[in-house]
Amino acid sequence: MSYITNRILATLFPLELTRAMYQNALIQVKAVLEKRHPRHYKVYNLCTEQTYDPSHFNNLVERFPFDDNHAPSLQMVKEFCESVHTWLSNDPKNIVFIHCMAGKGRIGLMVSSYLVYTGMLAKEALCDYPDRGSTNYLTVMLPSQRRYVNYWQKSVTFTKGCSPQVNLPKPCSKELQRIRLYDAKTIESVFFIVSQMQEVTEIEEEEAQNCLDHYFGGNTVKVTGDVCVTFYEKNIGGRLFYACFNTAFIENDSIQFPIRELDKVGNKGKSIAGSKFRLELHFGPANANPNNS
Repeated sequence: MSYITNRILATLFPLELTRAMYQNALIQVKAVLEKRHPRHYKVYNLCTEQTYDPSHFNNLVERFPFDDNHAPSLQMVKEFCESVHTWLSNDPKNIVFIHCMAGKGRIGLMVSSYLVYTGMLAKEALCDYPDRGSTNYLTVMLPSQRRYVNYWQKSVTFTKGCSPQVNLPKPCSKELQRIRLYDAKTIESVFFIVSQMQEVTEIEEEEAQNCLDHYFGGNTVKVTGDVCVTFYEKNIGGRLFYACFNTAFIENDSIQFPIRELDKVGNKGKSIAGSKFRLELHFGPANANPNNS
């Protein structure tokens, strides 16, 4: 269990007694909280993988679940920050305890977002946060998670003497028209999946080339809000990399991701990437009502 500030704690997912050999078993976590902060703690669970009876923590539990190695919606970030702020404002003794499975990137994203909500710049929150606790959660934050902290900063404004004002971007629909991979080493079979909420589009490219260049033509993919584009390669097997973004923050109808801004680029992804490798997406405005002429 690490103190990120004197009022924000974080740790691994608290597991039930049947899995008590894990470092932070539920009973141990509760004992520490009761000893250090009796009647003044609230628990925030970021896990999608597991949950537990909130009565274990006197029913002072809120869930803000999102998938590991991904980013939440900005609406979820807003609700999380407002909830934490309300709890901490109610009593100067109150603290929050935040956890997720393995206690890594998801905690880093949400804590950094809350620090931005208190007035810290995203750059400062992302740099300052890991030095405050014994566990460096920031080193495992993915580029997309950092990207969403910066999105969040653009959504929060401050007026002296007033609470932070959150103005989330209006839903912005785009048509994905083209996807390009620059300086990709010869690959025989690449396919990518564009996912948003419950909608998934899968495209295959089966031509060896140094620049995978896919035009959607008349079959453009309409995307709105939070989007993830994931690349796979059949012959070497498995996922190569992916990138998450929000359409409201796309400028000039295009977005580029050098390899350092792609998520989970392991040896498989690096094996197809040249020195100037990058992913580029091109968009056009979406027709809200295709029946209109």
